This record gives sequence, C-alpha cells and structure tokens, in this order.
Amino acid sequence: TRLERAFKNGLLFRATYTFSKAIDNTTSEVFATTTLTSTGSNPFDRSVDRSVADFDTPHVGTFTFVYDIPTPHTDSRIVRGLLGGYTLSGIYFIQSGSVATPTVAGFDLNHDLNAANDRPSVGNPNAPANTVAFANSLGAFSPCVTGFCDINGNAIDPNNAHFIVDPNNRTNIAGRNSLRGPMLNRLDMSFGRK
Repeated sequence: TRLERAFKNGLLFRATYTFSKAIDNTTSEVFATTTLTSTGSNPFDRSVDRSVADFDTPHVGTFTFVYDIPTPHTDSRIVRGLLGGYTLSGIYFIQSGSVATPTVAGFDLNHDLNAANDRPSVGNPNAPANTVAFANSLGAFSPCVTGFCDINGNAIDPNNAHFIVDPNNRTNIAGRNSLRGPMLNRLDMSFGRK
C-alpha cells in the first residue's frame, strides 16, 4: 500500500506499508548458524517444522518526506541569503522483528545423533522467556534438590521456567521460529542547503 503527495508548496511525502507472510519447513543454509543447522528436528516428519520462515517479516512501514523551508520574507538580501534555501528531509522505517528458534546445543534430546537441532519443551509460557530448567539427568550441573537447575546451576522449580530441557519430557516441544525479536524502529533526518 502506498500513499504519496507530489511536491507541492515545498512539501513532498510518501508512506508505504507491506504485509507478508513466509512459511516453510526448514532453515535455509544461508540462514543456518553454528548452533542451528538446516536439518529439521525430525527428518522423518518434516511437517513438525512447518512455521514462519527465518526471513519472515510480516509488517514493514516507511514514511519519507522532503520539506523546503520557506525563505523569510524580508527586504534584506543578507537575511534571505543566510536563512533561505534550506531543506529538511527524513525517512522513518519500522518493521517486525526477526524470528528465532529456541534450541538446545550439546544435548541430543530426540536421539537422532545430532546435538544441534533439538528444542526444549515449553514449561510455563507466562514465565520470563529467559528462564530454563535443566533436568538433573543431563549431568550438566551438580544435582539440584528440585530435580532441575537453572543456567547458573541453582535449583529451579520447573513450573517457574519458560523452557524445560529434559530428555524424559518430549511433549509440548517449542516450535520452530516461535520467538520474535523486537521491532526495528529507525528515523534518519537530514538538514541541508541547496
């Protein structure tokens, strides 16, 4: 969608908005990182990885303008020369944040001989997104009294963790690209003279 005003009375502007949705079932090699491969979480059932694509950007908006600042009406050529001929312009850009997949590197939870494509279970979705409970059975930390440790090795109740890493709990697995980062919001301005 585009709305624009041609240059008139010293002002030109254009506003645009785009809505889109990209869906796929694997991470492209272009977007794969060192901890996330393009191999799906279940090579025998690709449908479990169907989600928004790594490059999905549902909302993009822009607003651009150019404004010729009027020269002061005065008889003084010096004032007109000093204060005339200036332009103010700008571009405002806003778009949806990037997506990410919560992954667990170093543990082969789904026993597919790949320790880079496993995802944790979702525990308490109302808990902070950075809370993780690791099961004692993983041997990553000294055993915690609750049976689960947080990332610092402290005991944590799994009911207070957003994600649970437990090879015995493979239900409610976090979805591929189920996290979305903050929106990108940027304004660039320019002030100059012709």
